[in-house]
Amino acid sequence: MMDKVSTPKLKDYYFAMRSEIEGLGIPIRKSFETSTRNSKGLVEIKDYLASIAKPSPWEAEERGRDQLTATQEIIRQALFTHLPIPIPYTSAPHIVGWTKRPDRSVEVFVEVFFDRPSSMAVFFSKVGLISKDCDLMATREFENRFKFVFQGFVS
Repeated sequence: MMDKVSTPKLKDYYFAMRSEIEGLGIPIRKSFETSTRNSKGLVEIKDYLASIAKPSPWEAEERGRDQLTATQEIIRQALFTHLPIPIPYTSAPHIVGWTKRPDRSVEVFVEVFFDRPSSMAVFFSKVGLISKDCDLMATREFENRFKFVFQGFVS
């Protein structure tokens, strides 16, 4: 992955470095040009990684409840607790994936889509509290440590 491709003063350096890397003959499955300034290429990387990831099922039944459904309810409850009333109704949280860590904790990746930039700004001002509440509620519910990672987008 190459970053800063939209910075004019680094373009020559970028192309020289890319040519050098390609000339080494190292087998590279895919390369991406990204720019965090305008988000160019980030969606392509995410889609590519999602396409090669191996899906893993959630715990089938945990204390009589489906863990995925319960986790979605926990996220929704945290949004309603910390955000002004119209925002939870117009937002769309989506669990992208999760990682089970060697210490048996679970890291959950969540995308939240908003209808307005102002709603997303309010969300990011409260994301620490939302994440902490989700961590605590999920840990209590499933007797396992959870960590939630949120990303926000305007749809």
